[in-house]
Amino acid sequence: GKIVDRRYWVDLSEDFVLSLRKELEFENGDSQEIDVAHSQGQRQITSLVFIASLVALARRRDEIPTILKGVEGGEYPMVMDSPFGQLGDEFRAGVAKWIPTLAPQVVLMVSSSQYGGAVESELGTSKRIGRRYYLCYHGPSKRDEAKSRLSIGGKKLTVYRASTKEFTEIKEVDLD
Repeated sequence: GKIVDRRYWVDLSEDFVLSLRKELEFENGDSQEIDVAHSQGQRQITSLVFIASLVALARRRDEIPTILKGVEGGEYPMVMDSPFGQLGDEFRAGVAKWIPTLAPQVVLMVSSSQYGGAVESELGTSKRIGRRYYLCYHGPSKRDEAKSRLSIGGKKLTVYRASTKEFTEIKEVDLD
């Protein structure tokens, strides 16, 4: 509900079957609830919500006293690779707004195409970005479709440098 701005909701049956539901409204004023097929983006959001549930459960588990050894909860950092990968534009802003709230430290690995636009804007307003890094590839050639530069926070960064040796540097983005 915090991510998707649509009239959908999720039902979880006693058999743990997850259904995406929607209410249809007819011209005569009647309505009917129906199951809706999951899009790739909705499936990805469902996975993110599952991960968020595990994080919340670990956080709550830390507050419950236990006599069992090794059964403890706590606050843990979260590392996500490509959380915006299959999401359409209609979901990216909501996910970008929500992800920083999941854990005390969140590390996101995203491509430049996933990061631009609504994602960069929402993450920027979250006040949770401590540092940003990018990869700079050095090598004899790059793929034709690969970019040599990218823009983060309005700053142009070089992501490919011609070199006889092949290696990749992790570089911090200096936005000052």
